[in-house]
Amino acid sequence: MNQLALPPGLLRLGLWVLLAWTLGALASWLWLEPPKPLVAARKPQNLAAAQAASALARPVIALDLAVLERVKLWGVERNGQALAAPLAAGMVEKKVIWNVMARVVSPKERYLLLYQPESKVIQQIRVGEKMPDGSKLIKLELNEFTVRLPDGKTRITEINS
Repeated sequence: MNQLALPPGLLRLGLWVLLAWTLGALASWLWLEPPKPLVAARKPQNLAAAQAASALARPVIALDLAVLERVKLWGVERNGQALAAPLAAGMVEKKVIWNVMARVVSPKERYLLLYQPESKVIQQIRVGEKMPDGSKLIKLELNEFTVRLPDGKTRITEINS
């Protein structure tokens, strides 16, 4: 009935061989270790060649770094901020002049009063709102305020009273 029946002596021999291989592998794994300097740096054959190799000049990459900084390869600044939108051809960026007239720092609200001399307008700017020059007021304390400029940089201005 069983077509693949092995003689009992052959099966017993196979089990003994399997047991011997298993015990040999286990003993090798536990007690044999490779010699310590199995992998190591080779000692130089020629001392002059070794000195010449160590004296090779490192490449100057300052020019390459300057090009990479200028290109803005990934569409963001190095700090992760989005790039400022470029001006359209022929447009000139107009500089907006404003002065801080007062600051209000209370538990309920925080804002700056800004005065624009050109338009003679007094404007109230709360934390999180845009300033007249396009920067954003991100923090207002009793003696200083912090704005994020349109180019993504942060500027802290101290207020002396």
